[in-house]
Amino acid sequence: MYCLLCSLSDCLGFFCSVPMCSTHDLLTPLHFQELLKPLRKMRCVIVYIVDLFDFHGSFLYSIPRIVGDNPVLVIANKIDLFPKDIKFSRVQHWIKQECRNRGLHDITAGQVHLVSCKTGFGVSEVLRRAYQSAEDRGCDIYVIGAANAGKSTFINHLLKVSCCLLCANVLCAATTFLW
Repeated sequence: MYCLLCSLSDCLGFFCSVPMCSTHDLLTPLHFQELLKPLRKMRCVIVYIVDLFDFHGSFLYSIPRIVGDNPVLVIANKIDLFPKDIKFSRVQHWIKQECRNRGLHDITAGQVHLVSCKTGFGVSEVLRRAYQSAEDRGCDIYVIGAANAGKSTFINHLLKVSCCLLCANVLCAATTFLW
C-alpha cells in the first residue's frame, strides 16, 4: 500500500528509499520517529518545515536525532499571515535561536527561510538552495515536518516547478531537433 505521493513518485519514475508509507491506522509519534530514523545514516539534504503560528507545536523535538550530520534548511511557513511590516530578520533570528535551544546547534540565519507555501512566497529560493546543496553533495532531498505544517503544499510547488522545467526541456528539445 502506497500513499498518494509515493504512488505519484512511482508513476514519474522516482522511488523512495525510506519506508515512509504506513499501513498502520494510527501513526504514533514513536512510529513516526522510527520511520524517519534511516535519514540519520543517509547522505541527504533535509527540508524541515515548521508552522510559524504553531512553532512549538509543530517543532519535532527529536529532529536533532533524526537528521544526524545532514544539512537542514528550516522552512518557517505561513509568513503571509503576519503583518506586512514585520521585520523578516527578527523572525529569522528568533527561529534560529529556538532551533538552537532545541538541539539544532548548527543552524545559521542563511538556513532559515520564511515562506508561504500557499502563495509561493519564498518557495523558489528554498528550492534553489535545496537543489544546489543536494547537487553539491550528490544526494537526495527529504521534506519533513509535523502535520499541517505545509509539507504537501510545498511539495505541490516542487512538482509544479519540476513539471514546468520538464515541459520547457521537452519543448526546447522538440523545437531544436533536426527533422
